[in-house]
Formats: sequence, structure tokens, C-alpha cells
Amino acid sequence: MRALATLIIAGLAAALTTALSSAAAEAVKIRASWVVAPSDWTPLLPEKPELMKNNGKTYAFEALRFQGTPSVITALANNEIELGNLAFSSLALAIQNAGLEDLRIVGDQFKDGTSGHYSNEFLVLADSPIRTVEDLKGRIVATNTAGSAVDVAMRAMLRKHGLEDRRDYTVVEAPFPTMKAMLVQKKADLATFVAPFSFDPELKRIARVLFTQKEALGPTQMIVWVAHPLPAEEPSGDGRLHGGRGARRALVSRPRAPRRGRADRRQAHQAASRAVRELAVHEQGICAQSRSSSGPRRVALQHRCTARSGIPQGTDRRAQIRRSEYRAGSRGAVEVAQ
Repeated sequence: MRALATLIIAGLAAALTTALSSAAAEAVKIRASWVVAPSDWTPLLPEKPELMKNNGKTYAFEALRFQGTPSVITALANNEIELGNLAFSSLALAIQNAGLEDLRIVGDQFKDGTSGHYSNEFLVLADSPIRTVEDLKGRIVATNTAGSAVDVAMRAMLRKHGLEDRRDYTVVEAPFPTMKAMLVQKKADLATFVAPFSFDPELKRIARVLFTQKEALGPTQMIVWVAHPLPAEEPSGDGRLHGGRGARRALVSRPRAPRRGRADRRQAHQAASRAVRELAVHEQGICAQSRSSSGPRRVALQHRCTARSGIPQGTDRRAQIRRSEYRAGSRGAVEVAQ
């Protein structure tokens, strides 16, 4: 904890101080997200002032709580936080759905289900008739928020056993501290528990584990720290946090590129499709030349065509090319033939 805290906070503080040197007299605000402590140690950092000696001087650290990592995406998109903790599921959503393609991973918070260590748990009451995952059909299950790591793990486990949301079970959302009450008051038949709530002695007496996140997904990279790269002050900046001793000193800046919106991504996708079609037509022409040429040139061209045995040859090649494109009213890319 000490090393990683020093790595992220000191590194980001140094970079922010450099990037905003014109306003050096004013403390730079560093806002960091957290969901549940002590799994997220963000709110504990102010209790260790020796780790952040310049807090309140060159920078002002603030810990902001969120119900789940998906809501951290919105805060990152709106520049409401400088450091965000994202799960493996919400990191993908941030990049692919929210278009935050400039995010950089600057630290590893923790992994779930590694050998000999804890894994998040999904509990039912000890006297519940639910004995297997299949018994959850027609039941109510509780998660902290849709799209979180534990939510994805729960849905993955139920899908493995043939159960689908809305069709076979109902999902309700509740904060982690209320999961125990959800079970006791029978507002949910299965509830999601993370440390430290799963260590509650009374909970262990009245409930039992139906399955764990490791059993659903295997070991996972649970939480990582992410940040936007800062505007470049140095031409050689690459936006990465350098390892070793240098990592404790600076988060190297990188020019902030405009974030790609849906229209930009569609344009790039269409350009790539055109390039593939043009390449296919070009190769088709080369293979046609191999049949009309003679001598060494014909041998060379024939070799070029036969070397691409994985690519269909002949006059009907273009009909076999498929691409994906975005269409109005569709929720994603639609595959079409050329």
C-alpha cells in the first residue's frame, strides 16, 4: 500500500504541479474515487500524512465515494476526478462505450481469486432452500450496480447454469453496506459481498456461500487506477508512468488528443473497410496478370498469389469480403457483404 500510494499520488502531484506551473501558488486539486474501504484504500490515505507530505501545500487531495466503478466512468468523462479506480468490466466500458480512449493505467490496486487469497462471495441465508445456482430461477438477486465487476461475475455464473436476467431472475441494486439487511429482511435471495462486509461474524452465522467470483470467472485483475494524460510540457512525453525510481517522481505527460466520438470511430471504420476492398481488388488484378504474363514475371506473380492460400482467389473474391458498418437505429455494428 505504501509503495503504490507513493507511486500514484507523488507521481501525479509532480506532473500536475509541472503542467500548471503558472498557477504554482495555488494548490492543485487531486480528486480520487473509491467504492468500499479497505479494499479501496483511497479514504485511508489522509490517515498517513507521512505518505503525502505536500498535501495541502502543492496539492490538495480529496477522496470521493461512488456506489460502483461504472459511475466512476461518468466522473472521469466530466473531469470531476483526476484518479479513477475501475474494474476489469468498467475499464472496457469506459474505452469502448464512453470513448475515453486516452485513459492510462497508472497503478494496480488488487486482484481477486489469486491462489490462497480471498475472492468475493455471493451468499444466501443458511436456512434457504437454495442449494445450487439452478435454484435461483425465479428468485431475486442483489448487486451493487449494473456493470460492476461483481455484477458481471454474478451474471456470468448464472448464465453458465442456463439462467438469464429478466427471464429467469430479477436483479435489484443496493449499496454493499446494506447487503446483509437485504438478506435478513428477505428482500433478496442472493446478495453480493466484498471485504470487509463478508468478514462479519454474524453474517457468517446466518448465511452461507453459494459461489465465489473465482468460481465464476477464475482469478481476475479486479481494480486498476486510471487517469487522463496531461497536456504535454515536454515534446518527449509519452503519457505513461515510468517504472522503478522514476515512477515515484513524475507521471510523464503526453499531448491530449481529441477524444474520438461515435462519428469519428464510424469514419475510421469505413476507411479501413475501403482499404480492405482496394487491397482485394489490387490483389485480384495481380492474379489476373499471372495468367496472362509469361516467363519469369509469370512465375513471380503466380508465387505471390499461391502464397496467399488463406485468401480466396478468383474473379468472385470481392463477393466474399465482409465488413461491419454502423447503421441508424442499430445498437452496434452490422455485418454486411461487399
